[in-house]
Amino acid sequence: MPRTKRAQRFLFDPDKFYHDPAVQKMSLPARGAHAMLVCASWHQKVPGVFVADDRILASLAMCTHDEWRQVKDEVEKAFTVTRDTWELSGVTQVKIEQDKKRDAWVNRKQRQRLRERDMAVTSRVGSGSGSGAGTGEKKEPTPTPPLRARRVPVLTLSEPNQPPPPGVEPETWKAWFVHRLAIRKPLNELSAKMCHKELSRFYEDGHDPDQIIQTAIASGWRGLFVPNHELNGRNGNGSQRR
Repeated sequence: MPRTKRAQRFLFDPDKFYHDPAVQKMSLPARGAHAMLVCASWHQKVPGVFVADDRILASLAMCTHDEWRQVKDEVEKAFTVTRDTWELSGVTQVKIEQDKKRDAWVNRKQRQRLRERDMAVTSRVGSGSGSGAGTGEKKEPTPTPPLRARRVPVLTLSEPNQPPPPGVEPETWKAWFVHRLAIRKPLNELSAKMCHKELSRFYEDGHDPDQIIQTAIASGWRGLFVPNHELNGRNGNGSQRR
């Protein structure tokens, strides 16, 4: 609970109360009534100050009106009495001192928070000004790193986007796309066009492009190759991989 909202202490000095001349002269009923008024004084609108009304005083002293009339004169000597109030100066003084201490504590906390806030702002400004601030030196601007080229995703194909090359069955042509996808080397639009062109050239050279695709699929290749026995004197390297 914040300190400013805590219940303030009710300082009762037993030694002072015991040796108070006014209390020592009181009868036993008067001392009891006086003790109850001391306890009730802290809850008054102004601590230690009572309204000079016998009915209110008797109620706070927890005695009847007749009992109050019997002890009133004795109890009255322990108060500072005016026409309108009964005042316990000791309680009032304690309350004033506590209020001063509380206000001083609140002011200290407010000043501390303001200092911490100013230090935080100064720290942020200082760190942003650079080491050359105050010396007249201009700080070299931090070079901006070059922007990395954004990689444009390539659209891969899972099935043919054009008719099969001459000499290739539609099922074989489609199986080639599925095979490339299965080995994680899918064809895109450009590579599919190159395969189509290469198979067309194989067909023009007298080779069987359908069989070439089937051999490549069965061997797990990613490229298309002319069989060695069909090279007819070529160097045997076949086509390049795509």
